[in-house]
Amino acid sequence: YLIEHVNKIQKISKSKIKIKLIGKDAESNDNSNIECCNKTEFYILFTYSFDIYSPIICGNCFCPIPLYKIYKSTDNGVLRWQKDYIRFDDLQLNCDLHEKFALKEISKITSNLSKRGLEICKDLEKITNKPAFYYLFYYSKNNSKKYINRKCPSCNDEWLLEEPLNNFFRFKCDKCRIISSLSVY
Repeated sequence: YLIEHVNKIQKISKSKIKIKLIGKDAESNDNSNIECCNKTEFYILFTYSFDIYSPIICGNCFCPIPLYKIYKSTDNGVLRWQKDYIRFDDLQLNCDLHEKFALKEISKITSNLSKRGLEICKDLEKITNKPAFYYLFYYSKNNSKKYINRKCPSCNDEWLLEEPLNNFFRFKCDKCRIISSLSVY
């Protein structure tokens, strides 16, 4: 898809596109490992308020996967979902008026936003033939035993991991394809 468009531009402009690396992206993930992402075991649909990268991340190294490596079209709903998620995350962080509504959208598995995210994960699995997990935000004012031992919000099975995945994700349900973390607030 990308190469096809580059070739079209080169043909129309009658010149070669040259790429020159002039420095590292200050916002980039220093752990990025292209080889890892080509061999990922699973994907995670994950974003947050200040995210500027692809919301599809490698389950092995937690690096963002460029959308053009997965989708042939730019109209796949992923970026619209990401923009909506970021808007709700902003509201729950910075607003008194709609904070509860926004928090429900990003933390309830039955919300419209979560339903759309789960559909994206299903489509991603069909395209890649690899599992795709939906990140479900969960907020608690403290990391009490009850909070840590909570069950999967979809099937009510155990989902606490013995060791955190990528030093961040503490909960993972393979059956429901949901992943979550401990609250950081």
